[in-house]
Amino acid sequence: MLSGVLANRILGLSEEWAGIREDDFVHLCAEFRGTVRSVLEQMVNGQLLARVEDRYYMADAAMKYVSDRDRISLATVRARALSYLDAAMVRHRHDLEHNTGMLEIVRVLQAHGITVYGGWRAVVHIPRATQVQPDGVIYADGPFGRGEYRLEYERSATTPQDVLEKLGPYRRAAAAGVPLWVIWVCETRRGATRFLGLSRGLQAMVTTLGELKAGEYLALKPY
Repeated sequence: MLSGVLANRILGLSEEWAGIREDDFVHLCAEFRGTVRSVLEQMVNGQLLARVEDRYYMADAAMKYVSDRDRISLATVRARALSYLDAAMVRHRHDLEHNTGMLEIVRVLQAHGITVYGGWRAVVHIPRATQVQPDGVIYADGPFGRGEYRLEYERSATTPQDVLEKLGPYRRAAAAGVPLWVIWVCETRRGATRFLGLSRGLQAMVTTLGELKAGEYLALKPY
């Protein structure tokens, strides 16, 4: 059903980041820069991808392929893919804006040799304690050591109540004896300051999207 390194890479990106644009595919598949458009067209014509305006989404056939390949439920794939058939368009637009910001983060980190993985690969389930569903996970050598760093992009939380709610799964994980390394990338300096102040006791790093794009990538190195 699916063949070719680039086609599989495009499918993986579509699975992890719903609503991705052609320009993002070009940047994230730079070694295939000259053929991205033609492969996208082939995948749309083959009903693996759906194109809505200037964004691409996994179509039903691709969702079923991923479900069978990874042995996870089709419902899980659909939920993470934010299907273009989603009727809740207000929430859908919010998710697209969130994914647009996440893709900026992905591009910055990839430029430094660090790959961001999204979807179910980033999820941590701790029985009888909590489930952590971050925006992504990276494998890096950083301030807390070499290993997995969860990645969270936060656009709106700035009040103490909202920030504490976002930090809750990480505090419950730590209390259960499973501390997680996490990087919070905030849209605003106000949000970053709030997260920095309220995340004490956690193995957390905090920055802003602007700082990350300016080259301040928290002394992370790929491994």
